[in-house]
Amino acid sequence: MRKELDRQIDQMIQAGIVAESDNSPFASLVVMVKKSNGEYRFCVDYRRLNMQTTTLYHELPGVQDAVDLMSQD
Repeated sequence: MRKELDRQIDQMIQAGIVAESDNSPFASLVVMVKKSNGEYRFCVDYRRLNMQTTTLYHELPGVQDAVDLMSQD
């Protein structure tokens, strides 16, 4: 599994998806999940990071408010 993990990480680095970091406050655990075809899926466990973030809720505008806003000159 370690070989597959290293291969997938190298592939993501080459594609510019991830970058190496010695120290990051956003580091999260990696979990390799075996798929039904025997291959491994690279997953990241963001639960610890999610506990440190604040969720911002914004109410969606009503349809009429959006139409009124778009029709203003």
